[in-house]
Amino acid sequence: MNYKIIKLLFDPRETINKEEFLFGIIVLFFFAFSFISDFTINASIMSIISSKSVHLLATHQVIKPFTIPNLPISFILFYSAVILAIKRVKDLQSKLWIGVVVGIFIFLFFDALFFKTTTSTGIFSNLLGFEIDNQIKIFHISSMLFYVVIGIGSILFLSILKGTKSYIKDVYKKGSLTINQFIKQLGIWFIATFFGLIITTLLFNTNKSIATLSYGSFLPLLIVICILFIWYLKLVYMRLKNTTFSFLKYLICLIAYVIGLTSVIMIIFKVDNLNYINMSLTFFSVISIAFSFINLSLFLLDKDSKPLVFGTEKQD
Repeated sequence: MNYKIIKLLFDPRETINKEEFLFGIIVLFFFAFSFISDFTINASIMSIISSKSVHLLATHQVIKPFTIPNLPISFILFYSAVILAIKRVKDLQSKLWIGVVVGIFIFLFFDALFFKTTTSTGIFSNLLGFEIDNQIKIFHISSMLFYVVIGIGSILFLSILKGTKSYIKDVYKKGSLTINQFIKQLGIWFIATFFGLIITTLLFNTNKSIATLSYGSFLPLLIVICILFIWYLKLVYMRLKNTTFSFLKYLICLIAYVIGLTSVIMIIFKVDNLNYINMSLTFFSVISIAFSFINLSLFLLDKDSKPLVFGTEKQD
């Protein structure tokens, strides 16, 4: 097991160059996207249950199924953003308090871009059943935009300046990816995903009326999702060739995850008994957590394993 990413995100005692800082930011994006995925699935399940009966949803909230807790994504993002900024500022030979402040700005960027846009309904008043004052909406949106701007500025600030630590490129092996190479390609994938979703959203907005939407209207979105999914699987395949975990095992786990999710949705649609619903959610939670750890293995498993040593090694 290679602990390079763990040291990068959690060990504050070393310095990092601008390339390593960007690698860390990309990994944080990976965690944030996993949060979005989990939130979307949970919100969809709650929406299906509430469509059956408000009483059923209320009872489900009181008698929740046994679930394994998810990773504390918000804490990981906060701590790791501060650690990355501190280590980068140390490389720039600046004061540590600057790194703490900049790290908080970076966390506010992730918080506004991922957490607030999903968990806050301040700008989606129609979902609440009552109207929210426009001043509150404007303040809500303005604060989110402010956090995004200062976060992007902080990331650019630390990723442009050249420090004292040099960057050593990994040796390229045809058909496989090292950890750094995989993270770099994952960053390109994130950028393509962002612009792909923006383009498809603009195409949807050209159709003002939802009633006029047809199956053909969703074709561009489906094409973009398929391309991004195949691209991601290719990156995973190339990454796993350089690890101790096979792509076939990953594919089996992915199929099990999809089957589990599909089964849960079908059960919730067809069954009104909370005992069966909670039981299916329990099994799916186990599958979901297992699949999350398998995705994390993409950053940890490596054929060239090294022991875990925190901090900077002493020189003779």
